[in-house]
Amino acid sequence: MTKKSKISLVIIIIILIVGSVFAYYLLVVGKKPTIIKEKDTPNKEIIISTTEKSSKLVQITDENVVSPAINEEKKRIRYITKNDGVLYQSDLKGENKIKIPFVSLGGIIKIIWTEDQEKFINIYSDSFGVKSFFYDLASKQAVPLNKNITWLDYSKNTDKIFYHYYDSSQSINSIATSNSDGSLSKSIINTRLQDVRLQWITDKKIAISTAPSGLAQNILYTLNPESPKFIKILSGIYGLTHKWSSDGSKFAFSQTDKDGASLTLNISNESGLEISNTRIITLPEKCVFMKDNISLLCAEMLSVPENAIMPDDYYKKTFIANNRLWKLNTETNKKDIIYDFNEDINFDLDNLTLTNDEKYLYFTNRANGFLYRLEL
Repeated sequence: MTKKSKISLVIIIIILIVGSVFAYYLLVVGKKPTIIKEKDTPNKEIIISTTEKSSKLVQITDENVVSPAINEEKKRIRYITKNDGVLYQSDLKGENKIKIPFVSLGGIIKIIWTEDQEKFINIYSDSFGVKSFFYDLASKQAVPLNKNITWLDYSKNTDKIFYHYYDSSQSINSIATSNSDGSLSKSIINTRLQDVRLQWITDKKIAISTAPSGLAQNILYTLNPESPKFIKILSGIYGLTHKWSSDGSKFAFSQTDKDGASLTLNISNESGLEISNTRIITLPEKCVFMKDNISLLCAEMLSVPENAIMPDDYYKKTFIANNRLWKLNTETNKKDIIYDFNEDINFDLDNLTLTNDEKYLYFTNRANGFLYRLEL
C-alpha cells in the first residue's frame, strides 16, 4: 500500500470514529434534555393540579349569608344576608341573582327551611330577646311563633315542627309537635330538661340533647313522636354535639375532657353501645353523611387553640380554625383527604350541604360568611 493510500485510509477511519461519536451523542446523549423534561413532568403536573384544585373551589356570594338552602331540582340557591336581612335567590353558580319580596330583619341567628324550601322559620334576636316566626313564600304569610318555644326542627317529610316549650310562669315544660305555622299543637311528653336541643332524624326518631358545653356533662336521648318515652343513648359526655345519618342507623358525636379540651369525634350505632374514635379533631356539625349512610365528609379543625373550651369557644367564635376535608368510612375507619384548603384566607367550614349526586359540597366560611361550592 502506498504512503498516500495509507494516509487516505487513516483519514477515513478518523472520519468514521468521529462520525460514530457524533452520532452517539446526537442519538443517545442528545435525548437527555427530553429525559430531563420527562423528569420535570411531575412538577408540571403539580402546577396543573394546583390550578385544577383552585378551580374546584368557587365563591358563590360576596356577602355574609345565613343558612343557605340548595335546591338541585329547581337549580337554585336561596339565602338571607346577615347584615341587612334581605332574601335572595340565584342559580347554583351564584349567578342570575334576584331579590325575593320579604320583610327584612336584622339580628338573624338561623333559618330553618322546609324540605322544599318554600317555607322557613326565621330565628332572630332583638332588644326583647330571641324570637322566631314562620314565613310562607308562596302566600307571603308571616306568623310569629310562641315566645316560649326555645328550640325547634322541621320534619323531613311532613309540614310539621317538633319543639321544646318552656313557660316557667305556668310551670309548663314539654316536647310538642305542630304544623309549621304553630297551629294544631300537640304535647308529646313533659320533661324536666330546660335547655334542650332537637334534631328530627326520621319520621319516628327525634334526637333530644342538653345544651352542649365542654364544662358540663351532656345527655342524648331519642324519642318516637308517636310514643311518649325517652330512650337514653349517651350520658355523662362533656362537649356533646351530634349529627345523625339520614336513616338514623348511626351518628357522629363530639367529646371532650371535663375542662373542654382534648376534643375527639366519635362514631356510634343508634343505641350508643358501639363507639369508635375517628382520630379527627372536629365537631359533628362540620360533617355531613353521604347517601350510603356509611361515608362521612368532615372538615377537620387544624388550629384549635390549646386553651380553647370546646365547643363553647367555637360557638362564641373566639377563634377561626383552618380546615382540611376528609372522607371517612364509618365502618372501617378508613380516611382519605378530599381537599386541603391551602388558600390565601382561612376556611372554617359551616352549613355543609352535599348535592344529591354527591358531586358538589356547598358550605359557608365562618371566616367571612361567604357561600362557596367545592367540586369533589
